[in-house]
Amino acid sequence: MFQTGFEDTTSSGAPNYYYPFAPDTKGIGHPYSSNQPITDAKVLTMLCDAYSSACQWHNGGANGGESIRAMGMLGYNSTTVAYVKKSIGTITNGSMSSSTYFLLGRSGTNIFCHRYVGWPLPTSLIKQQCDSDEKCDAFIMRVDDSYGELCTFSEESDLRLQLKLV
Repeated sequence: MFQTGFEDTTSSGAPNYYYPFAPDTKGIGHPYSSNQPITDAKVLTMLCDAYSSACQWHNGGANGGESIRAMGMLGYNSTTVAYVKKSIGTITNGSMSSSTYFLLGRSGTNIFCHRYVGWPLPTSLIKQQCDSDEKCDAFIMRVDDSYGELCTFSEESDLRLQLKLV
């Protein structure tokens, strides 16, 4: 497990995100809007690294699909802390020598980690529950160590979540 700061990322506590778009050859006018989303994981990683104060994750990089990708900041909550299971992904290099990402191992993962069960137990026992549950990708604990909930990252078409570590 590694600790991260995202809070409940269900619909009631979603992270901040935006959809990056590339220049569009069909665009006209000054300024013009683009209808060409950036879907390449390498480009999203470069953008996230270049604008690191505004980017802690992106969900590009699965199967070369055309789904609109998002990138953004994690939602923080001073009353909870989240732990992600290391076994569900790998650490990869970013576009800069100083950046690394945690790439979720399965395709179709998005930033939303949906809570599905919880108990009034301390962190060590919630971790044991998560470790023994194949469905569990992470768990969210109250900072007072009084209650924890297991969660699973949502699966959506051809997305693949990458959490920025440094």
